[in-house]
Amino acid sequence: MSPSFFRIVNSRIVGADPVNTLGWNINEEHFTAPEEYIQNGQFIIYRTVFGVGDWGIILSMPRLLKETYPHCKVYIPSRKLLESTWGYSNRHNNWLNPYDIPTELFKNNPYVDGVTDQWDTEIYHDHFRLTDGSTNDSLVLQMLRFHGVDVNQDTDYLPDLFFSDVEKQEFETIRQSVFGDSPYIAFSARRSLDELSQAHNNVDKATYLLDLVKKLVTDYVGVPTLTFNSTGLDFNLNTKMSAEGVPLRLLLYLICHAESAIGQQTGIYDTCSRYTRVKVVPHSNELAENYLKSVDYIHLEK
Repeated sequence: MSPSFFRIVNSRIVGADPVNTLGWNINEEHFTAPEEYIQNGQFIIYRTVFGVGDWGIILSMPRLLKETYPHCKVYIPSRKLLESTWGYSNRHNNWLNPYDIPTELFKNNPYVDGVTDQWDTEIYHDHFRLTDGSTNDSLVLQMLRFHGVDVNQDTDYLPDLFFSDVEKQEFETIRQSVFGDSPYIAFSARRSLDELSQAHNNVDKATYLLDLVKKLVTDYVGVPTLTFNSTGLDFNLNTKMSAEGVPLRLLLYLICHAESAIGQQTGIYDTCSRYTRVKVVPHSNELAENYLKSVDYIHLEK
């Protein structure tokens, strides 16, 4: 199924054209952000999907924009702005309205100038991207190239997270009450054997994936664990705290302070990968867009 390339103006979708792939190869004929947009220096960070990892992998974008354009202003879309474009959504059906994810993840970010309810001109979102053609070209690099920022695989594009002093005090009190001074890990297993089998149309591959997750856990027998497990399987963890239902900001803080984050790949671990060791089993081999050099992927195929 071909993706659709969206154009959004005045918070309204004005075009949705099927394309073979989103974006352009920088070594071929391609588009870049209009000169007047760059000179105006008013940028909005915007994705057309609303998972924690979808936004988490582009958290360094405000910092890198301001390194190139020191006097620019960088804004994040509010829930109101996103709802005006996409309508009400409960697609994720989780503890957080998906349209609040951008403001939650960019909270306290010193490179963000504000959250906006309105954007009158065209929004150059995540479909406007320039790839270098490599298989490990993260989306944040592609979006920055479209904005005229000189980036490559050596650029520090790892996700940035910022916590206020009040958050640090509150969250550290909770962390200490659960884990004390002991090292702990975070573990996530979100897809069951049936879900993986349906996704891959292959029971053997699904079993193989879960076996890889089980092997990861054997290196941490007895280690205190912050656990999210919706697979129905028992991984014999030393669970000290369930991640289920924990507010997103607190969960981010706890994962960032874990010794490691392991299990099935999840966007929240990608988001924290600057601050803790992340070793995960991906659900797919297609990692070009959400690849991060801070994550150790246990590949499905040698």
